[in-house]
Amino acid sequence: ADCGVGSRWAELRDKSFPPKLKILTKHCPGFSTCIGEDGTRFTSPRNGYSIDHLEKVLSQVGYSSSDYSLTCFHGDGGPDALILEVSRELADLAHACFTISSDRQRLVTFSSPVMSTSLGILMLRPEYSLEQSIIRTLLIVFKPFGTQT
Repeated sequence: ADCGVGSRWAELRDKSFPPKLKILTKHCPGFSTCIGEDGTRFTSPRNGYSIDHLEKVLSQVGYSSSDYSLTCFHGDGGPDALILEVSRELADLAHACFTISSDRQRLVTFSSPVMSTSLGILMLRPEYSLEQSIIRTLLIVFKPFGTQT
């Protein structure tokens, strides 16, 4: 299947899909803006990649903007509380920055991740002489054997 820019989905809603959707999101800078710079909590997200992505996906499966409500979740408990809202069927789905864990997968079904940043931390390795480097390597290799007899 062609998943490139030119590909299109049918844009016909499956008959098993609900006619209206209640969708929750949470504040995640760059992805969904639910809290203003002054601390104001918004009812609906203002902008972000997640919002653009969600709107595009929903239109591709046949939902117009009048067929769903998108609400910022500000409840205590962070992402876990938002996931509980969906698991209790108080919302049809959530579209937000989440870490998928086995505990959360027991409550809800996740899509494949939309984005993975693959962030890592790099730091400068300390300078070692060749002799120190060889000794360090040998210590690491033979560490499981110990020095006791």
